[in-house]
Amino acid sequence: MPLWNNVELRPLILLLLALAPAVSLLGQRPHLLLTPRRLHRLKLDAQRQTERWTNFQTRVKTVPDSTERGFELALYSRVTDDAPSCEQAVKWGLAHVQETRQNALIADWCGDALTEDQKAALLPKGAGKAASPFRNARDGFFAQVAEGNASLDQARAQWKELLPIIERDPRLDPRDLYALYEFLDAVNTNFHSDLRQDNAKLFADLPTILLLSQQPAQMEKPDWQTRLAGLMMVNLDPNLQASSFVQGWAMEDPKMVREGPGVAYEFLLADPYLPGLGYYNMDPWVYENAEGLLLARTSWDEDACWIAILRGRFQATQCPANLRDSAAKFGRMNLLPVTKECIDVKQGARTVTILSGLKPGATVEWRSGSQKQTAHADASGLLPLSIDAQGKICEKR
Repeated sequence: MPLWNNVELRPLILLLLALAPAVSLLGQRPHLLLTPRRLHRLKLDAQRQTERWTNFQTRVKTVPDSTERGFELALYSRVTDDAPSCEQAVKWGLAHVQETRQNALIADWCGDALTEDQKAALLPKGAGKAASPFRNARDGFFAQVAEGNASLDQARAQWKELLPIIERDPRLDPRDLYALYEFLDAVNTNFHSDLRQDNAKLFADLPTILLLSQQPAQMEKPDWQTRLAGLMMVNLDPNLQASSFVQGWAMEDPKMVREGPGVAYEFLLADPYLPGLGYYNMDPWVYENAEGLLLARTSWDEDACWIAILRGRFQATQCPANLRDSAAKFGRMNLLPVTKECIDVKQGARTVTILSGLKPGATVEWRSGSQKQTAHADASGLLPLSIDAQGKICEKR
């Protein structure tokens, strides 16, 4: 008899399925960031004495006043199985109870070295709040996981507050972007739930947005926080094509963090065994219609013209002075300003045409055969045209 049709066992099976999210939290540590695959890679790096490992080891041995000291010691202990490092991490955490994220990692990664009293002291109720909702959500959820009382319902309640912020402007501060992906990673690891599915297109585009939101000079010499936010994205979803472009960009040797507080994150996140794609093969523009966001550059060269448009606010760097009044090409995207009531449009099969300069919400009309077609501009006065939009296109007055 098939197992599911066994009348005596069916109630037990249903109970186990109902408890599956909670059971996932009762397994062997760690529950935060150090997935088995990631920890295996880090141990290999230590055995092979890679540059990232030696940089990290040097920092642990020589920078006792690091602001990331608890995180660094706990990570070092997990990779090397060095119990004294965990003991030092716990001691540091007890002296820094406002460092909720680091203390949650210490409690998770060094749990065997903790008494129940120490664990409670590491994560006191009402510990310090971070400076942003993303860091607050991450820190709070990390603490709940470390204490063993996290739930998917709690995570979803936090997500309900975070998602609208991202949708309004997905160009997050790198520290917030990093915190966001640590939060998503923890939810996915512990509850096998991908919160990004609530707006799958936006999150499929977010790695591209990260690359294109940087001005050309910044992209060549990014700060370590931006780069490591990108690597955290890659760690969460390495199979996404846009992640492969971020991996190709972030793993270029000149961008490696070799000193300072980013060294531990460099060691944790940079996966040299994961292939990347050359970001210069990516079409250099991305559009999100919810708030009218367009990011584009004419090429991947350092002297490229770069633009950013969101809710009608227009930014440009290294661009012609008359850009807003003249047609411009960004990869396979043509940006065509509407400077009069009707304009003539001719589209190619492999190009995308986006009208600009319209009034937000304006109605645009054209004819396709004998049928009249209409569409509406977004909050920035932008309108991507469908392929059948050819010939005379008019803004309805």
